[in-house]
Amino acid sequence: MSNQDGKKIESGEQDDKSVRVLYIGNDLSYWKNVKTRFKKEYSTLPLVFSHLEVGEAVNVKEKLPEVIANKSKIIFLDYAFHAPEIMRLGHDIRRECSLRDVVVVGLLESLESKHLITLSLSLGIYLNLVKSAELSSIAHHPMVIAYPLVAKNTNYAVAKIEFLAQAFSQIRVSYFTDQYVHIESSHNFPLEKELHLKTSFFVDCKLSGNFKVVRAFEDNIYSTHSHAYDIAYNHMDMEGINRAKINLDASKTALARDPKNNNLKYDVSHREGEVNQALDLAKTDAKERDTILKEWIKTFANEDKAKRTRVLIIDKEMEFLKQHQKHTDSHTFSIQYHSRADDEVLRKVRPGIIAFSLEMHVAEAPSPEVKEGEVVVTPEQTPVKTGPKNDLNELQKICEIVKKQGSSPFVLVFNVTTEHKAVKEAVPYERLMVTSDKLTIESIAKFAQMYEAKKGRTKTHDQAKSYGSKEKRSYVNKFDAKALALFQFPISVKELSETELIFECDEHVPFFSMLYVKRPVKMTITVVPPREGGVMKLEKDQYYGLVSGLGEVELAELRKYINQLFFTELEEKKRQEKSEVEVLKQQKAKEKAQAEALAALAKKESDSDKD
Repeated sequence: MSNQDGKKIESGEQDDKSVRVLYIGNDLSYWKNVKTRFKKEYSTLPLVFSHLEVGEAVNVKEKLPEVIANKSKIIFLDYAFHAPEIMRLGHDIRRECSLRDVVVVGLLESLESKHLITLSLSLGIYLNLVKSAELSSIAHHPMVIAYPLVAKNTNYAVAKIEFLAQAFSQIRVSYFTDQYVHIESSHNFPLEKELHLKTSFFVDCKLSGNFKVVRAFEDNIYSTHSHAYDIAYNHMDMEGINRAKINLDASKTALARDPKNNNLKYDVSHREGEVNQALDLAKTDAKERDTILKEWIKTFANEDKAKRTRVLIIDKEMEFLKQHQKHTDSHTFSIQYHSRADDEVLRKVRPGIIAFSLEMHVAEAPSPEVKEGEVVVTPEQTPVKTGPKNDLNELQKICEIVKKQGSSPFVLVFNVTTEHKAVKEAVPYERLMVTSDKLTIESIAKFAQMYEAKKGRTKTHDQAKSYGSKEKRSYVNKFDAKALALFQFPISVKELSETELIFECDEHVPFFSMLYVKRPVKMTITVVPPREGGVMKLEKDQYYGLVSGLGEVELAELRKYINQLFFTELEEKKRQEKSEVEVLKQQKAKEKAQAEALAALAKKESDSDKD
């Protein structure tokens, strides 16, 4: 039962001990199956299910305040309806300050549109499941992350195994110049680290894919990643050189065994010439790549305008989302919005302008209407406000944080119903501006235009870390699939089931990283902290991952692969047992023959004594 806003709270007591699950979408049949699975697996827990229907695509972003007020810790996003807009909402949820501990699960109709998983992962949705009759992971995976102490095991058989696979971790390309690429990643790369990335963005430039980390940042980050880097191009392709060096080493090793062999001496000399030729060719190709890249950047047709002005909106109600029908990223300046802000938000965003909606009154909790045992919130009722108030104390804290961080953004305070002078006296911040107006995107846009006109398009609030006035940057739209690069590294899988695995690798993999592998089947892996009571036990330097991104075909292939492992293991055990039986038979036959021979000898000696 839903009201005209599509908001429904379906069962359970609303308290802090509840396990709250929210579904955003319109597939009520599948949602019913999900609820049934949760109730079956966790019947003893106080489950609370909520549902937000999706109407027009332009209204999807308006759901964010309702999601915040709902306080669910597990959120399912159904991509069957208005997928791009649902993903934008998912990106907002993942960035929102008050929702950091929320587990967001993307739901796909099938794997026919695999780019949806790619895009979902790039926006920080680190669990993506295909809607099917197989519901083993639908409750297990989010519960393992959100409620690890009460999460149950799936009881699928775990195969002990060891095989190598190439893992791919997504990296977001923000912009590029003719000298470097600016990326955002969850990996903590040290300076000077050499990276090999795969990306379709520079196909026309025939880049080597080799880069070196030259600068690292923990601020000015637009995505849900925790780190940003400038990685310089390394146009040298070492593949041919390394191959020639391997051949040379083999020839030298052979010559060392037979130092007087003239043929081997000639072979070493020939291999040395091949190494030099490969090196000269790589240098020539590197110069050509550099020239092609610079020419390509000059004529880059899809260049986005640089958004050097960053605006941070702090508004608990976020009424501006309902008033503003265009996408917030359609402006010439970048916009991020949060219900509140703390040190992490202000550090990552590094805004030039902060728009703060002052919260003067706190609404009372709504009196819900009860129908047929379900709690329904009507449109006229105001959602319960949670968390700290956006009052003068909160405003003061924000101003103190930005000063401590060494930045000095303009702070625009909206919705002020008291004397403006009193606000400025209560919050002594030089760049504080006060107005009685309601916060709107239009009012912010006017100030941003004045800000940019005064500062200049090539200027920014953070000149110390910006090279914007010295170079030509080409910005990449975050919804462009070409904005994704893949960082590749090998992993060694140690244990595997249909829903989980354990692996080792030399790279440090942060928790909640999303990896993609092609072996034993194409699937995604969400790396999460190990938990007590789990079936899989980790050893030192091992990682625990949840298997997802599987369609019915892929799941069947994975199940077959694991069964074959057990079948092979069983056959090997039977073979060993059979071999042991044969050895035992032979041993017994030998012992019997020896006993018979001894008996015959004894009889012969006895007969001889009688004679």
